[in-house]
Amino acid sequence: VRIGFECGQPLFPAGPVAMVAELKTLVSGMQADLTALREELAALRSSLDASGCLSQETFLLELQRQRCGARARVPIRPTNCQFADLLAVEGVATACAEAGTWASACALLGTCRTIARSLGQQPQLFPGLPVAVSHDVFLWHPVLGTVQPLPGPLPIGFWRQASAGIAGRFYMCGGSGPGWSPRPNLDCFDQLTASWHALPPMSHGRERHSATALGGKLYVCGGSGSQARTAERFDPVAGAWSQLPLMSFARGCHGAAALEGKLYVCGGLMPDRSSGDGTVERFDPALGTWEQMPPMPRQNPRCRAVALGGKLLVLSHPFRCVTTVESFDLAKGIWTELHHLALADHVGWLHEAAAWKGKLHVVFGSSWNSPLTSMHRFEPRTEIWEQVPLVLRELEL
Repeated sequence: VRIGFECGQPLFPAGPVAMVAELKTLVSGMQADLTALREELAALRSSLDASGCLSQETFLLELQRQRCGARARVPIRPTNCQFADLLAVEGVATACAEAGTWASACALLGTCRTIARSLGQQPQLFPGLPVAVSHDVFLWHPVLGTVQPLPGPLPIGFWRQASAGIAGRFYMCGGSGPGWSPRPNLDCFDQLTASWHALPPMSHGRERHSATALGGKLYVCGGSGSQARTAERFDPVAGAWSQLPLMSFARGCHGAAALEGKLYVCGGLMPDRSSGDGTVERFDPALGTWEQMPPMPRQNPRCRAVALGGKLLVLSHPFRCVTTVESFDLAKGIWTELHHLALADHVGWLHEAAAWKGKLHVVFGSSWNSPLTSMHRFEPRTEIWEQVPLVLRELEL
């Protein structure tokens, strides 16, 4: 404004060409003035130093102090980011990956792995969930919209396994082995070595069970047959299992999720598989006890549970769709059926559901033993489902 106008009159009435020429002249004059000021400042510093009034060292020290003070007055933290997020590697890296490209995400992941190897720790960069599809296991990144096949051979059952991630490691437990018999195995995929290794097995073989991470431990609940009421917990640090009290109800193909430090198990199939179950119970690790919760309005024979926004969501998928979604409000202790969350028109087998940054993510396959084919994301603020491109990527090691 100051260059373009003076007393309300344009300085460049002759058009753009004259304006560019005049600007070049003004810039040249400013550069000459800046050079003269630098020469005068150098002469002043030399005179003050020679007279003993101000030494060069004192001048430079005061100049540095002024510069540091000016930087300290400028906020370096983005206004839309919490300070705790800045301190977390996962938060910073995920934000960069969301704003960047797949190449930048892989570069960040490679850097994280390099640092992790030097520290002997597991890298935790992007939220990833292991998804078992028949005899294959994929690493699903809801934020990046990618699935990556984990390298084999995979020492797991054919299907009906349960999986969870803890501190950068992915745990697969149970499943139907040869002859469709339940297996007690527990196997872990280590990102540092990009390999599977066997861990101490469960006390019983399980299939159609749940596996949930809570407080750095792995909670395995229910299943089919005689183990439908049992539950046990694996401590990765101690490398040992411990038995939990029996659940109030026997259940398999149920949903389980961790919310506010407690474990919730919901719905599932009755032991005889004749009908669904609408019961809900939760386990308090501090007390070591189960507590019955208000039942769901519907019976959900096959479902997934997700903690989202301080509430418990249960997605029922008895067939190749998501027929109903029910929400439990912990503060009010009531269930609400969310009709707008149903995906009844979508043909696909729900393989996994996850919550990340206040959004619900689900991934589908065309059948229970087919590759992952599509991903949907639900935004609670707009109450709209969005189909997100799902890209198959090779695992970057």
